[in-house]
Amino acid sequence: MARPRKLDHDATLDAIVDEFWGSSYAATSTEDLCARTGLSRSSLYNAFPSKPASYRLALARYGDAKAAQRQHYAQLPGTGRDVLRHLMSEVVAEQQGQSDRRSCLVVNACVELVAADPAESARVISTVLALV
Repeated sequence: MARPRKLDHDATLDAIVDEFWGSSYAATSTEDLCARTGLSRSSLYNAFPSKPASYRLALARYGDAKAAQRQHYAQLPGTGRDVLRHLMSEVVAEQQGQSDRRSCLVVNACVELVAADPAESARVISTVLALV
């Protein structure tokens, strides 16, 4: 009997990030997550207990990755305005160099959830503030 494939949690979570980032929370179905990750519904829910939990984990993963990418800004000389200008210049240049030009997943989440689910929006915003 073949052994079940071991779940690569990081790769699966990265796929979930991509699915939510390419669409939105509301537009992403469980079937979309299954298709993106290659998991059955039961395997997906064994690894990630719910769509909201998956979304929170995806946002945290995305935020951690962006924070790590931008860590060097904390070491730059100059005023806060100078550092922010440098950051924004790099973000715009990075976006111009990408064909899909997806905007920030966390900003999208805050805007989308504030009307639909104020409690979840507050959790997302507190997660974002913890990264700063």
